[in-house]
Amino acid sequence: METVIYKFIKNKRGTVGVVLASKKANGKIGLGWSRCNVTAGDKFNKETGLKIAAGRAEKGAFDPPPQSLLEPLAFMKSRAVKCFKGCEVEPIDYSIV
Repeated sequence: METVIYKFIKNKRGTVGVVLASKKANGKIGLGWSRCNVTAGDKFNKETGLKIAAGRAEKGAFDPPPQSLLEPLAFMKSRAVKCFKGCEVEPIDYSIV
């Protein structure tokens, strides 16, 4: 069975721009994220954000997240461990390149 937890993060103006996801599949937990590039003129799309974040969580590995997402991802990881008891968390390299 596959289960996904999402968290939407708002900016200072109160608009959503980031989606975090933790996904349980086959006894493992993967984490993923998606961020709208507002400076490039992108508009946040909930469906697209959910799809990208869940896809990255399913892979279990992704490009290092921006520095601003390290704390929210750590929170999401601890939340997933509590929700998906007995599952192994996929290792993710949080180092910023």
